[in-house]
Amino acid sequence: MSERLLSLFDTPLRQMFLVIGLTVLALVVLFFLKRLAIRFAKRTDTELDEYVVSRLYRPVGVSILVFGCFRAMEVGRPDSTPPSWLYASFMSIVVLYWTLAAYRISNAVLLGSASPLRKGMLTQRSLPFFQMLTTGAIGAIGVYFLFLCWDLDLT
Repeated sequence: MSERLLSLFDTPLRQMFLVIGLTVLALVVLFFLKRLAIRFAKRTDTELDEYVVSRLYRPVGVSILVFGCFRAMEVGRPDSTPPSWLYASFMSIVVLYWTLAAYRISNAVLLGSASPLRKGMLTQRSLPFFQMLTTGAIGAIGVYFLFLCWDLDLT
């Protein structure tokens, strides 16, 4: 059975259309999962989970799209691999999307956690310090992953 199924996709053009079709299907499933996640998030009292779901939609979608495009290029032209600079460029875009999403989510969590009525470590007065700290940490992690995308030696 599997040999017969594989024989349907013996040409690179058919394989490319299969990968592109599966990528589109993955994006449609992602769209419906977002709607389902937002529906569950609306059942809670806070708005933070709705914000997280809305901020994670784009990085996940871009990641799936880039992965599907590279799989389509690999399957469509099995005799040659995509250039490494093209792979690094697209992976850099994905890293930037994830870094921006992490920054926005962390900022929302910090803003929601700082209360003028509470005493403790995170107050309205200490909020700028923690915002700078998380921005620096997320920025450093993003730069690290950019270096990894371009195969730069970090040692």
